[in-house]
Amino acid sequence: MLKNSLRKLIKDPQEDVYVKGDEGLDENDIIVPIMGPTGVGKSTSCTQQLQHYVVPIKEELAERYKLSGRNLVLVDTPGFDDTNISDAEILRRIALWLASAYGRNMKVSGVVYMYPIYPNRMTRNDCSNVKVFRKICGDGDLSRVIIATTRWDICPTDTGTKREEELEKNFWRNLLDQSQSQGTATMKRLPNGPEHAWNIIDAILEKHGHAEVDGIILNIQHQLVTKGKKLQQTDAAIELRRKLQVLLNESSSSVKSRRENLEKVVQQVKELKIPFSSRIKSFFGFW
Repeated sequence: MLKNSLRKLIKDPQEDVYVKGDEGLDENDIIVPIMGPTGVGKSTSCTQQLQHYVVPIKEELAERYKLSGRNLVLVDTPGFDDTNISDAEILRRIALWLASAYGRNMKVSGVVYMYPIYPNRMTRNDCSNVKVFRKICGDGDLSRVIIATTRWDICPTDTGTKREEELEKNFWRNLLDQSQSQGTATMKRLPNGPEHAWNIIDAILEKHGHAEVDGIILNIQHQLVTKGKKLQQTDAAIELRRKLQVLLNESSSSVKSRRENLEKVVQQVKELKIPFSSRIKSFFGFW
């Protein structure tokens, strides 16, 4: 699960400082949002609330990148496609935290998107979620974005290598394309063990330490705080609307299934203010 992977960074989980919201944080903290799917099975024990964990930076890393006295803040976000919470609400929670942090002059040092390499192949829905993630980050410099592939401990070696190549050449191509003029994201393996998780953080701290600016401003932060847009007007919300429209169009032919699916999606649609045409209403037999 996403939270378990996040906790790999902490030798003793009982010693981490758990804080809800963004209270107790400082503008000098190293902010790293952790994003990604909820995991296979969509367990109710997966993250549904946006939480953050304050972790002391390892002494050798703090000295190497001149970050002594600063804390690492891992922001554990709920994943899309959770059966118990709508995608619209998940986006709202992520946006609220990020906007609040930016409003208090706390910038993001890097973003980690975690994705299981096994057992399932990437689906169309996964691709849609990646597009929403891209809109959250923006189309500019992605050099501080790390795609961390997990579950290598249960994945056959040959399968994992092939999946990794497939993700890099197809699904993650737009994020990893080295031909882009601005910085691209980096894909790294995240096996079990805290030392591997610290390797991911090390890569972020290295970019942070060598950067001319202390942090980055994500697209959704810029749109909400600087431009004063409403959430429904942001690029991420617009992309999420596209995903929901696809769900509507691809609903099951079963009348009962169509009704259940629409009842669930319609609330998300209303939250994101998607206009329903008479044709769509008639097609689903809902009105």
